[in-house]
Amino acid sequence: MQFDTAEEGALAAAAAPYLRMQGIRKAFGSGENETLAIDGVDLDVRQGEFLAVIGPSGCGKSTLLQIAAGLALPTAGRVSFEGNDVSQPPRGIVYLFQQYGKSLFPWRTVVDNVAFAIEHTEGMTRDKAREESRRYLDMVGLADSGGKYPWQLSGGMQQRVTIARALAAQPRVLLMDEPFSSVDALTRLELHALVLDLWQKQRFTAVLVTHDVDEAVFLADRVAVLTRRPSHIAEVVDTELPRPRDNLATRELPRFIELRHHLLEQLLRRPG
Repeated sequence: MQFDTAEEGALAAAAAPYLRMQGIRKAFGSGENETLAIDGVDLDVRQGEFLAVIGPSGCGKSTLLQIAAGLALPTAGRVSFEGNDVSQPPRGIVYLFQQYGKSLFPWRTVVDNVAFAIEHTEGMTRDKAREESRRYLDMVGLADSGGKYPWQLSGGMQQRVTIARALAAQPRVLLMDEPFSSVDALTRLELHALVLDLWQKQRFTAVLVTHDVDEAVFLADRVAVLTRRPSHIAEVVDTELPRPRDNLATRELPRFIELRHHLLEQLLRRPG
């Protein structure tokens, strides 16, 4: 294919699959005890986009994300990242867990928790790792908390630490497994704004699994909808909402309300 301008070529490259899931099938158990959780998921993630994945409870959203990260293997199907098959966690993909409290080391200070992501990098000294970690803590608004321990921080602050650690690893793709579900409503809105700001500055590719439709619409460029178990992709919707997004103004837009209604209708629809 030929392009009239370099800009058109760049746009086409950005639209090409960056992280690709093809025919993903996942079953647990065997024989009569086999449970099919995911049945034939095809999903392409574009470089630099923010994609959200939603679906009914128990449909396999987190399992699909773990397969995309190389943390779990599919029963059938293929995952590729930058054209290479994924069978184990690849360099460049970082997974942000839902249970931030369990992902932080309680015996390490906040700055040393962040430094863990980079301290074993070739040529990285401990002092340099700490210096880099402080820079990322500053990005998430925790510049003065580096010497504290995780248990001395609120839940929202702990999640900011995990975000700082994820960014310190310099991800090309950041996979987020319901990272805001365990914090209060106000903190969740603050973290939404933080993640969007960091994503727009760092320009990594983001994939968010969430049960919260409002969250998916507010954050994402596209929203993929999973069906009930055994799940497949029901549809992928372009949000078509302007950026930058605002926690109040964006949620009052007619397009936001329309999308929210449509996606909730999809999730509430009963089989048969």
